[in-house]
Amino acid sequence: MDPQQRRRYTLNAVKRMLIRESQRQPLLIVFEDLHWIDSETQAFLDSLIESLPMAHILLLVDYRPEYSHGWGDKTYYTQASRRPVAADQRRGIVTTPPRKQ
Repeated sequence: MDPQQRRRYTLNAVKRMLIRESQRQPLLIVFEDLHWIDSETQAFLDSLIESLPMAHILLLVDYRPEYSHGWGDKTYYTQASRRPVAADQRRGIVTTPPRKQ
C-alpha cells in the first residue's frame, strides 16, 4: 500500500472501531486545543464528525477563536462559548496547595 492508502485505511479503521464500541456503550471523546491540530488529525476528526449521527458518541472539543471548522451547519452540533477568566480570578485557579510536611 502506498502511504496515502495506508493513512486512509488506518483512519477509517479507528473510526469504525469507535463507532462499533459506541454501539456497545456510549462514548465520550475529547479533543483539546484544536487550534494546534495537524492536518492528519483534522482529517480524522472531520470524518468522525460525519459519522456521529449513527453513533452514540458525545464529542467535546475546545479551541481558541482563531480556529475555524465546517461543522456549524450540522444539526447535531452545538457550540458553547465561555468568557475569559478575569485577572483577579486567575490566581485562585493556579495557586498550588501548601506542601505537607
